[in-house]
Amino acid sequence: MEEKQCFLNYRKSLSKNKKISQKEAEFIRNTQNPDGTWNITWNWGMYPEEWHISKNRWKSDVIIKNVRFVSEMEK
Repeated sequence: MEEKQCFLNYRKSLSKNKKISQKEAEFIRNTQNPDGTWNITWNWGMYPEEWHISKNRWKSDVIIKNVRFVSEMEK
């Protein structure tokens, strides 16, 4: 399978920054909630109703990014 070209080559970036990437992966693993999610650390202060809906979408975005990052580090 051909690797897609993008602005940031994810794997290459991780290998070039291995020490900090390992620390980040450790932090991600240590901050995971028992249910497999991570806390969303921001909110939309002036828009509580909209935030209530959007928070779950952001939560899924954070889950995907964190799982992908940790998976790449374990390869």
